Amino acid sequence: MVTGYLLAFITSVLFSIYLVPRKFASQNPAVYTVFFGAGFFALSVIYWASCGFDSLLNPILLGSSLAGILCALGFIIFTKAIDSIGLAQANQWKNLQGPIGVVLGLWLLAEIYQTNIFWVIAAAAAIFISAAFLTVQDSAPKKLKLTGVLLAVISALCFGIMVCIQKWVVNSGVSVPAQLVCTSAFMLVSAAAYSLLMLKNQSYRLDKNNRLGLLAGMLWFPAGLCTLWSFELLPVSIAFTIIQLNAVWTILIGVLIFREISIKQYWGRISFGLIFSIVGIICLIFA
Repeated sequence: MVTGYLLAFITSVLFSIYLVPRKFASQNPAVYTVFFGAGFFALSVIYWASCGFDSLLNPILLGSSLAGILCALGFIIFTKAIDSIGLAQANQWKNLQGPIGVVLGLWLLAEIYQTNIFWVIAAAAAIFISAAFLTVQDSAPKKLKLTGVLLAVISALCFGIMVCIQKWVVNSGVSVPAQLVCTSAFMLVSAAAYSLLMLKNQSYRLDKNNRLGLLAGMLWFPAGLCTLWSFELLPVSIAFTIIQLNAVWTILIGVLIFREISIKQYWGRISFGLIFSIVGIICLIFA
């Protein structure tokens, strides 16, 4: 049990770190996701091979494949949100995936008897208020700001559903290496299909932008691995709650390192954003 909590905490840190390369890349979000998926897939295959090439023929792995498609879609949309409103603001709206994942876990994973819906609603409200505080008025056009918020919320829905599917597959006893290979493969294929069919004149050379996408995918791999390990040891409503600590780390990265929000001008909003983010996590813990 203690190991599960530790893995979930480590995952929360990793889910903030993998976002950093995007701040230095200007590649189209879909193409960036292709290389992200390639980095994720490469490490997943290496890990799968090191564990003895577990079978990929289990029909339950169709769930992992669906999770990969949702991961590609969610990441493309989330990357667009980051480009629109910045890392700190986009991630906070995306972190509505926490209450979404928990609520879906109640119904789809039969965790309703382990969870108090009142605290889930309170957590969703606190995270929403936190995101609203962190959505400041700056030089970005209002329409672009609203578009960024909407994209981040849609990505939250994609990631929330993906997490429930992953937990269902874990509960079915399928090996973690096989899950990672299927998820990463379908993420890569989905992103590549979208990019090739919907975009024109895009560079697929291993230039700086695409290397950063590759790096981000390689950073995602340990996060995905630790997520599945924590799901083996804890209910999704608990593990996913602890993982939501990435909201705090991402706000700090966005504000302190990338100066996305002026501390001097918006210190009050930043403070309340952090406070309500932590309150939301605490509410999910009580749930």
